[in-house]
Amino acid sequence: MDNDELIAKLENSDREDDTALAAEDEVVHKLLIFQIDSIKYAVYADLVREIVINHDLYYIPFVPPYIAGLINRQGQPYTVFDLKMLFTNERLRASKVLIMKSETDYIAFLITDVAEISGIPASSINLVVSSETENTFIGSFNHRGNEIFIINVQEIYNRLADDLQNI
Repeated sequence: MDNDELIAKLENSDREDDTALAAEDEVVHKLLIFQIDSIKYAVYADLVREIVINHDLYYIPFVPPYIAGLINRQGQPYTVFDLKMLFTNERLRASKVLIMKSETDYIAFLITDVAEISGIPASSINLVVSSETENTFIGSFNHRGNEIFIINVQEIYNRLADDLQNI
């Protein structure tokens, strides 16, 4: 999906087919669905600042292996997380990143591609209930025959902070 298509999707995000999925009173969450290799994941769209393609990635020594490096975006260094390394312990070979919104950190996620931006009714999201302290996923939903997990972005940030303290 190229930038023009993504912009058109964002501008038309209140499409009738998205809202038709939910009852009039039900909350609909806008999710950005993306791929890491062939597996689809999602994040809440309001957490994403922009999508960047083909940016130089600079290696950083002495960081956890899921940190792919840094990119320079408009004079700001963004730490790029390799989510595939975090989830499967394998490196992702990709050139697209999601620049995340954050008040305090400059964070980006390395991805293979953006699939779509979709409105998902709250009742369709199955929340993850866990007694573990680390919850990488908030929940999941079924979309076009695929089970898609919603990434807990704050937990990813927290993991980096914890790992850097323990180095």
